[in-house]
Amino acid sequence: MLKALLLGLVFAVVGFSYSLATTSRSLDGPAESRAGGALRTPLRFTNPLVSSTTERDLGDAAFGSQIIRFVQARGGFPPRRFTSDKLNSDFAGNVSLSEAIAGLPVANEPNKSTAIMNLTGRLTGVLGGNSAFSGPDLPMTFDVTVTDSRGTNPNKVTEPYRITMVDSNTFKFAQSAFSDGVAFRHYRDRIEVIAGNAPYTFSASNITVTDETTGAVRNVATFEELGLFFSPTTGKLVGRPIVTGRISFQVQCRDVLGNMALSRDKSATGQVLSFRVEDNPRVSTELFATSITIKGDVSNAGKDSIDYTGVVNVDGTSLSKMAGAAVKLQIADYETPVVILDDKGKGSTVRSRTDATVSVSISSAGQIKVSVRNESFGKRGRIVDAGDLVSSLQILPVSLEIGDFFETSELLKFQQKAKSSVFQETYKFGPGNLGGGFLITSVLGKDDTKGSAEADAWKVQFIALPPNERRISSAATASVGIGTNFSDTINVVDKNGGVVSTQKRDASQPVVTKLALSAKGKGSVTTGFLPRLSTQPDTNTDIPAALSAGGKRTRFPFIMTINAADGRTVFGVEGSRAIFPRGDTWISKDLTR
Repeated sequence: MLKALLLGLVFAVVGFSYSLATTSRSLDGPAESRAGGALRTPLRFTNPLVSSTTERDLGDAAFGSQIIRFVQARGGFPPRRFTSDKLNSDFAGNVSLSEAIAGLPVANEPNKSTAIMNLTGRLTGVLGGNSAFSGPDLPMTFDVTVTDSRGTNPNKVTEPYRITMVDSNTFKFAQSAFSDGVAFRHYRDRIEVIAGNAPYTFSASNITVTDETTGAVRNVATFEELGLFFSPTTGKLVGRPIVTGRISFQVQCRDVLGNMALSRDKSATGQVLSFRVEDNPRVSTELFATSITIKGDVSNAGKDSIDYTGVVNVDGTSLSKMAGAAVKLQIADYETPVVILDDKGKGSTVRSRTDATVSVSISSAGQIKVSVRNESFGKRGRIVDAGDLVSSLQILPVSLEIGDFFETSELLKFQQKAKSSVFQETYKFGPGNLGGGFLITSVLGKDDTKGSAEADAWKVQFIALPPNERRISSAATASVGIGTNFSDTINVVDKNGGVVSTQKRDASQPVVTKLALSAKGKGSVTTGFLPRLSTQPDTNTDIPAALSAGGKRTRFPFIMTINAADGRTVFGVEGSRAIFPRGDTWISKDLTR
């Protein structure tokens, strides 16, 4: 439950973090050589290291137990793919996950292992069969390769990872640190425990944020103030951080019998976890809400409703591939029943004991709708309670999961109307998204059929929102990166809270010709003909002409920063979109479906 006090705290934290993100350096790290016009950051893993080693730590695990772990990375050209399988051509390591499993003690039945690593970086399954284990902890080390989407020559990084096999008799935490995150980017991690009796209940306290430059420590009441959402039933921490620094918290876990989990090293009850959130002036989102209406009654049950609409970058994923995916919407403390999608992107369910219904539909273009009827979250105080109805504004965490394909969490400002016990919360796309947002809505590329080399002129349309209702000001230039190497900078000026380009340019040249971003978040960029290959720096995209693509889709990586006269980045965005050839034109929707 988010009380009125949280409003002021959120505004203070968001303003502080955005100031950090826009007044330090102009980019969020050293640029890798000629990647995205030198606008992108290096591809690297973000999982914590095992102390005094170069191995990434995936925590402890017990033989025969189900595990869930996340291998995570940042930088490069998203989306990123992870593998630890020698049958996958992307794998560049020496020891695969399956080889590491085969090397486990025969007595623990490694042949019964089911653990696999999905391309999303989610490692799930069972390690071994026989849980009996004695002796010192046993490290299992294997290599993981992360590959980005950098054209025909993707970036790759390979590093060793470790899971430590331990006895299954001690109820304790499996981790001692979380993965690092990036401000205004999607964050996910999950607390795991060894042994105990499920289901578990997690609780977090003593949340602090440490400024790693000054050492100043701030106490924080709830994760929501940081743009993050903590689940007491699953131990998941997800969201988009709106602060920078080191976040630390104390976590406790109680099992169904009332037992409390020990720390990972068994020295105390509970575990302290921490992770860094790095500075970043560029927003990137794969999915966000465009409108939400919540109607409820804090006195009467059975008639509450939610209408959610949003957009998701399906990245060319067909609806048939999403068949069987579980969809779940969570707003504050309310969570919908799970809906399973069919091969047409639709699904519905009824909560049998209450007759509450949930229906979901996703279009091939990425529009998503969730409808909830006959619920009772109002009377139960799951979203707001009677004490919250005196306000005209509510800030609520909203999280949406679509199987293993997409997961997003947002901190949104809702306008509230209340009369007696009845309330309505309304969110409309715009500055009320406190973490900001960015999504490419369409890409159109036209081949240069009169030229001697493969090249395309592009028009990109997008939605871009700076965090915390900030308006762009002091803009002098905008830098755009497309594909693997193209980058260009064009002069811009502030206009009614947005920006617009001012230069007149030759559309036959490999340059940005126009750029605009309105205060309401609608933006567009057009270019001259950009070559696939070029000997000139910062001019080629590595995107083939549509006529030369052989009918195959490709990705359109895009990055933009808006800069002050001193080079400081005022606001930036980053993302990609799957594009499909149709004759001599690239489009961002597969019209053959």
